[in-house]
Amino acid sequence: MDTITKKEAKNLKKRTVALSKRLNLYMYIAIVLYVCNYLIYIKHPHLFANYNTAIGGILFLCLYIDYRLLQINNLYLQSLLMSVAILAQAFLLHTKFNNPGNFASLLFGASVPFLFLVLQKILRSVFILLLKREPFIEKRTRFQDKIYQIILLLGPFILAIVFAAYASRYYFK
Repeated sequence: MDTITKKEAKNLKKRTVALSKRLNLYMYIAIVLYVCNYLIYIKHPHLFANYNTAIGGILFLCLYIDYRLLQINNLYLQSLLMSVAILAQAFLLHTKFNNPGNFASLLFGASVPFLFLVLQKILRSVFILLLKREPFIEKRTRFQDKIYQIILLLGPFILAIVFAAYASRYYFK
């Protein structure tokens, strides 16, 4: 049975607080970017879906690079709730887009963070189950970690393309 010392518990608490502050910063930045995107929509509606895709990509990269944040269940759940809210706003806004291509672009950008988080949780659980350790996303890693990195980097985009194409066809029958 693993027991942790008071010093280790204190360090874990400090790390969790620091990661929580960073996640809050990501959330605030995402909210500001989405508000700016809505303001852009007023004057340039054709750019809205493209900017939404860029915001989803930025959020995905922030979460990918800061992978230690997702190792804490509470912070993972906060990230997941944020990504669900982003995905929900895309579905709520689908009525604004009469063009399936624009809706697919909007949905692609909104679904990348959500699909990343779902894929990350599944892959991380399998990785820990098989190798009995946390996966690392750093420069010098083992072969298994590199495979994990590649799947995590490409998987959400491939799944988002399929999801956006399917949803776009479903909503615009």
